Amino acid sequence: MLSYCQAIEPWFPVISISRLRSRLPLTWNEAPLDFALLCLCILLLKATPPSSPGEDNDTSEFKSMYLYIKSSLASAEGLGINSFMIVQSRILVTLFEVGHGFYPAAYISIGATIRAADALEIRPWADASPSPSPNEEEKREETILIWCGIIILDR
Repeated sequence: MLSYCQAIEPWFPVISISRLRSRLPLTWNEAPLDFALLCLCILLLKATPPSSPGEDNDTSEFKSMYLYIKSSLASAEGLGINSFMIVQSRILVTLFEVGHGFYPAAYISIGATIRAADALEIRPWADASPSPSPNEEEKREETILIWCGIIILDR
């Protein structure tokens, strides 16, 4: 969580810190798949790319982590797993692809991200209750952050 707060959140906030804190498992053995994938995506964005193009081979740790996360997201999709954290993971992977010039992967990923968010039926423009509970307010904040990230990446 500290990695996200220091390296990503200041310039691309797509995760509600309070909701992330509330989801922290006591141990990694108790971490659900979507939480673990989100953490891996944060680490991916913090990873240092090879210093020269000659070092960028298919066996590099940098590329291996990226491919592992992409295949894990595809596996989660195949298992029918979709959640706020899966959508956030997809956003972070798309940001990684855009930032490193991985095209057409980034173009394909943003489409999958939009469809995953749509499948959750989360929309910030949906009618909100006049006096939402704190949990509903956090969920609404996270929904807004997710859609802001999607809109930025889709440009």
